[in-house]
Amino acid sequence: MERLLIVILIWFLLPLVSNAATFTVTEQSCGGGAGTLSQAVRDANNNPGADIIEISPGLILDDRCGMGTAPDDSELFILESVIIRGQGSTILGRNAFINLATGNLNDQDTGGSCPNRDSNYGLIGLSGSLFRVGERIVDNPSADNSGIELVIEDLNIKQVSQAVQVRRGARVILRNVEASDIRDLQLCARPAFQAFDDADMVLENVTITDSTRFVRAPLDGTVSG
Repeated sequence: MERLLIVILIWFLLPLVSNAATFTVTEQSCGGGAGTLSQAVRDANNNPGADIIEISPGLILDDRCGMGTAPDDSELFILESVIIRGQGSTILGRNAFINLATGNLNDQDTGGSCPNRDSNYGLIGLSGSLFRVGERIVDNPSADNSGIELVIEDLNIKQVSQAVQVRRGARVILRNVEASDIRDLQLCARPAFQAFDDADMVLENVTITDSTRFVRAPLDGTVSG
């Protein structure tokens, strides 16, 4: 009888195990096509089960990761559980600005003023948020993000406006992640990592350097969950 119960349990669990897949990222471009990070995320979203995305060790990826699913979709939308193994790779954004009076690049202290809204500064490059986990309330009021978990391991994230935002009900775990020069030049209000409502975010051996959250509120709206 005990052996029969074990066989039945394996029979039920086998489809869940077989659905999981591993997708490999080999291309520097993030914006779509075979071997790119955004294509790997699309494939993981379309495949039930907790998938794995492996980025080639040491690869430097650009942040142009549009998913083609929303007007402001510069982000990577995570809608299914996935583990992203960075293996020491880097996602490099384009955020850069100049102090027009001094010629300094990327001043650490702007007095709380966002360079995107201050005439004393000029933008050289602009990158948006990188990862969005789960659906936003405003996009789908009945969204159920429970069970969506993103794990990011051994990844460097540089010069984007926001590294990760996790929506209600979803969960993010960051392990051995280095985030540097994360400043919200896009909306001027968001922190490097942001969790909404009852979302969970776990940081394990995460380093954040040369990053600033502008204290002065944006002029044309507020950020909401």
